[in-house]
Amino acid sequence: MESLLALIVFAIVMTGTPGPNNVMLTYSGVNFGYWRSLPHMAGIPAGICSMLLLMGCGLGWVLQTYPQLHWGLKVLGSAYLLFLAWKMLAGAGAKAAGEQRAKPLRFSQSFAFQYLNPKAWMMASSAVVTFTQNGDGYWLSLMWVVLAFLMVNPFTNSCWVIFGKLIALSLKDARSKRLFNGAMSGLTAACVIMLWM
Repeated sequence: MESLLALIVFAIVMTGTPGPNNVMLTYSGVNFGYWRSLPHMAGIPAGICSMLLLMGCGLGWVLQTYPQLHWGLKVLGSAYLLFLAWKMLAGAGAKAAGEQRAKPLRFSQSFAFQYLNPKAWMMASSAVVTFTQNGDGYWLSLMWVVLAFLMVNPFTNSCWVIFGKLIALSLKDARSKRLFNGAMSGLTAACVIMLWM
């Protein structure tokens, strides 16, 4: 019971603290609202839980054995984060220009992004190493880890999107919204630094 409580607290801290996912969820809440952000929100726990299963099935060993794969993921992750930051910045002026360039992330995009997200890799590897048991209880404990993230992540995702929706109430004009979107773009780009630390 103590291990389960510790696992739930770990999942809340890992999914609830700032990182690339939560910056983009806040941006989505401001620009698209809660309901249009649902596919984005659903893709995150699906991607993370698939990573947990892969790590539990030995992907961590593969990455340790072939470190060039880890380096390749860093390069791809950096490129994709910068691409998303550019899209956020480009979308910042969309309303003023009378066109809708920015769109919320689709489920598939959000799912795939987890494999390029440095925080998601750290989360998955730490969770599997820390909270799975050796021996006969391994697979059952891995399922508990997956279940914990599957239950906690939608809640924390919702909090960040709602936070974005609340911010949107204070962004009264197009200029303030452009400034906010520019700041979110900068924070997303800054996540690249975290990726290489």
